[in-house]
Amino acid sequence: MPAVTTKKSTSVNVTVVKKMKDYSQDPFFKKKVESAKAFLARHPLPEEFKKKSK
Repeated sequence: MPAVTTKKSTSVNVTVVKKMKDYSQDPFFKKKVESAKAFLARHPLPEEFKKKSK
């Protein structure tokens, strides 16, 4: 599998594999995303943690 290594900074290496399977439609991960969204709806993040749009 060909891999592309990208160096972001001196301490972080990121490897991107172009033939990586797309798990976005996998039922397991869809259920986890729905669960996380429901949890965040019940327990929102504090305002200090939210990114401010420009």
